[in-house]
Amino acid sequence: LTLVGLITALVMFRSRRLLLQVAKEAAHRTSLARFLPAEVAAIVEAGKLAEWRRGRRQRVTVLFVDIRGSTGLAERMDPSALSRLISSFRQRIMRAASIHGGVVDKFIGDGALLAFGVPEPKPDDATRALACAHEILGLIDAWNLEQSTEPPVRVGIGVHEGEAYCGVVGDDERLEFTVLGDMVNVAARIEQATKRFRVPLLASATAVEAARQGADWDEVSREKLPGRAEPVAMLVPRGTPAWLQ
Repeated sequence: LTLVGLITALVMFRSRRLLLQVAKEAAHRTSLARFLPAEVAAIVEAGKLAEWRRGRRQRVTVLFVDIRGSTGLAERMDPSALSRLISSFRQRIMRAASIHGGVVDKFIGDGALLAFGVPEPKPDDATRALACAHEILGLIDAWNLEQSTEPPVRVGIGVHEGEAYCGVVGDDERLEFTVLGDMVNVAARIEQATKRFRVPLLASATAVEAARQGADWDEVSREKLPGRAEPVAMLVPRGTPAWLQ
């Protein structure tokens, strides 16, 4: 009876340890899912966190999207309505990214940064990024037909392709995936240029050439962006109407 009792106690102790370990791993996976894109979280779970903390340089295509006139919307809307609007906007961005295989690097207030080519680059990264940009515009148009916000929600999108640093930063309490580099800054400035040219979407010649879509885009400017010595060619989809005020 003593031996049976000892064996039972040992089995219960080991079962408890196993249960605690499973619970700890589940909590860790939940934490990763909260702060890292699903594609990157899966790799980190496979034991490659150290590798991604060192980071890597690789070619990616990035897409910046931002709601136009958000300051005015915030002034006219009550906090709960504004919260619903931003949440709905983010849901549509995530949907577009999912459809075209993009990774939502981060949401920044009423904007977002998407990356294509993470964790591993693919030959059609630029093609999918441009398709995602068109998808976002279509989702926003459909959204405006569904809801009664006046004026309608408008966005500006900038797309660029190049080499960037990709990696995981932060401590175990809050890991964050990030894409950094000059090309990310260029993409942000291209997105801002949509205001000046009063169009919803601009892409660099580099991104358009990588997607082999030169025949479908028109150059609107070739200029030196702030902080860059070499000019950047910015293109707009052929037939795009100017509607941003």
